[in-house]
Amino acid sequence: MNKGTGVGIGPTAAAAAAAAQKQKTMMHRVDTDIASIVDNFTQLVNVARLRGWKVDCIILNSLMPANLVIGSEG
Repeated sequence: MNKGTGVGIGPTAAAAAAAAQKQKTMMHRVDTDIASIVDNFTQLVNVARLRGWKVDCIILNSLMPANLVIGSEG
């Protein structure tokens, strides 16, 4: 018997250790899933910005007069 230390490896301690390991594993999975979601969202935002920028450039080019000179004083 292990009377001196007050710490034993019984069913309760083993269950607590298993629960702690399970929680650690689940937290790791959650962190990985959240990182994946953030990466995917960032890629979607970047694609939307790129496509929006291309559309803006096309619109600006079509609206700008061909003889417009920017920055000159008449």
